[in-house]
Amino acid sequence: MSENGSTDGMQHGTLLFPCTFHDQWFDNFYTGEIPWHWHNDIELGIVTDGSLTVRDNDGTWTVHEGEGYFFNSGIMHEMGNSGTKGEGNGHLLSVVFDPGIISVISPAVMQYPRGLLLQSDIRWQEEILEKMKKLFITGTIKPFCYELSVLSVIADILFAIISKSETDVLKNQKAKQDGRKIMDETRIKAMLDFIRKHFNENISVGNIAAAANISESECYRIFKRILNTTPVNHLLDFRIRTAANMLIEEKKTISEICYSTGFNSPAYFTKAFHEYAGYTPKEFRNKLR
Repeated sequence: MSENGSTDGMQHGTLLFPCTFHDQWFDNFYTGEIPWHWHNDIELGIVTDGSLTVRDNDGTWTVHEGEGYFFNSGIMHEMGNSGTKGEGNGHLLSVVFDPGIISVISPAVMQYPRGLLLQSDIRWQEEILEKMKKLFITGTIKPFCYELSVLSVIADILFAIISKSETDVLKNQKAKQDGRKIMDETRIKAMLDFIRKHFNENISVGNIAAAANISESECYRIFKRILNTTPVNHLLDFRIRTAANMLIEEKKTISEICYSTGFNSPAYFTKAFHEYAGYTPKEFRNKLR
């Protein structure tokens, strides 16, 4: 998963087996986080060292070592290292897979829960966490016919989660999904997708708001409610994150990266990047390449 939180139609795994395993140290991310993103795939993760702060539109969790999480298809979420950066904290094992991998399940059945913190002191969740550990071993080693083994474990995990979706806790989660929240999520996704596609152009808050067919004032309110930021700050954040990835991965000059990420002045690009990352673009490239 890219650190800049891409929401495009990236294929996880292969067409025949749309399932990908990730082994990530958040200390290796220059910001220590994966910002707001979503995908059509289901995501399961378990923290094996340190702790992560994980947030969706329903709340914020601290996922401690030995705990994990579940995010359903299409659910916006972000996560970051809640430990001290540079001390080897924030190790995450995650698996991302197309819901269609278990095609016998109706989409209506898979609608809830939206997101779930998996804790080791809750018996049925502890069992899921143990299955997840075995899942990651199989997905990493990839023995003969490992796909069938992975499918079997995923099916067991989904059954356990879905079968608990009628408990009082998860019924309350359903009740929280009022009309405004659902509409807010639809609109913020449209605006974030617009920013992702047009960040390198000269776009305004009006352009961002128009992507969701709302006023600029409502655009500001939605960004504040869900992301706790402004559309201008989010656009700047996205541009700088994209520039940082390009500084590490591409051979373009710093000036080329400046203009290709939507900045119209190398001097302003250097100033904004330094304020965000603590380094000039040149210093950042030399440090992390």
